[in-house]
Amino acid sequence: MPEIPWTASPDDFDDMWDDKQDLGVPQYVPDMLCTMFAQQLAHMQAYAAQEEDADDSAFLPPEQWGTLVRFRTQAALRENAGYIIEELMEAVGLLKNKPWRQLASPMPEAEFREELADVWHFFIQFHILAGINPLEVFQEYFRKSLINENRRENGY
Repeated sequence: MPEIPWTASPDDFDDMWDDKQDLGVPQYVPDMLCTMFAQQLAHMQAYAAQEEDADDSAFLPPEQWGTLVRFRTQAALRENAGYIIEELMEAVGLLKNKPWRQLASPMPEAEFREELADVWHFFIQFHILAGINPLEVFQEYFRKSLINENRRENGY
């Protein structure tokens, strides 16, 4: 079985955590994906707390996150998938330069990156609603990656 091609984080990412030593934080570089999941989970829990008293809450209660058999969970996943697509299309809508254009339009890179960040927020939220954690994302990604590698090597 092929090995997973481990990749180090860039030095500038590591440098973000160096100054935390003075604050008594243990010396380690956090896992980027786990950190993103934890941040999104905190957002979701805060919204859920605001909505728990509302009779007509549009938010899926945390106790239903990951319960894929429930219709309401499936509906929340469908709705969230729409948000992912919507944010991705907002990013794509900023790409104005076509191969046949004679003059390039300026690219609003900051706006483009912000829309992609929105995609990530909803994409991670989708996983949390589905009850999938960062380790499972990693495992499934490489399980499928190894299948694809085998297909490529065997002429699939």
